[in-house]
Amino acid sequence: MGVKMTKKMQQEFDNFIKDIPQNLNYLQETLKTSKKYEKTVIGYTPDLVDKIENFYLDVLEGEELPNIDKEKLYNAFFTFIGEAVIKNAKGNWEWCTIKADEAFNTPIILNWGNKDYGRPRISPKVAIKILINDKERGGRGMLKEMIVRLQKDMKS
Repeated sequence: MGVKMTKKMQQEFDNFIKDIPQNLNYLQETLKTSKKYEKTVIGYTPDLVDKIENFYLDVLEGEELPNIDKEKLYNAFFTFIGEAVIKNAKGNWEWCTIKADEAFNTPIILNWGNKDYGRPRISPKVAIKILINDKERGGRGMLKEMIVRLQKDMKS
């Protein structure tokens, strides 16, 4: 069961929602400063998601923009993942209030897909963790595969 949303949680969620355009703009401006990705424009097709995922991993691996504020980039990439899900599979941002969930106290995507039955939450926090740390399920191409699966789900 979830905990009651506190005023602090609500304020953090409201701030997150308010900052979505700013985070996406930061990601776009950061892409422009990269030699390899300077012409990449934020978009939500599988190929563009893949490019932005590769950019993020290149930064983490020190191949791109070694002096960038990694926390600010994380927040922008986190936002981008959620927006990619919403653009491809509907859904909406919510705040995770389930203490046992590793996404607890962070924004998640709910109500995605085109079915009337319940769907699990999609957590950008957990997606990034898997992308970086889980060699079996994560790694380059993971987010592109997720978007392709979501698009197929929307057609069924």
